[in-house]
Amino acid sequence: ANNVEVRGYISCAFRCPYSGQVAREAVLRVLRALLDDAHCYEVAIADTLGSAQPEEVEALVAFLVEEGGVPVDKIALHLHDTRGRALANARAAYMRGVRVFDG
Repeated sequence: ANNVEVRGYISCAFRCPYSGQVAREAVLRVLRALLDDAHCYEVAIADTLGSAQPEEVEALVAFLVEEGGVPVDKIALHLHDTRGRALANARAAYMRGVRVFDG
């Protein structure tokens, strides 16, 4: 809108404090809506609780790209270091091609 770029965010993309584990299909559905319907230039996947494991980060990024068809350059990662895993999680995503991180 009016040449303003918007980055979308998916909070609690790994775990929700109310409902627990988040299905990767739900993350893909919201990500697609943000890219296709809201026209976000990229979407940040957020480990809001800081509870994700590197294996979970790698698996979610792989699913979104390989099975969901999402270009990896449309994915960013928003990490929290609540349990001391933010750097390991960033590395896992980096190894899968993600290049944009915030926290």
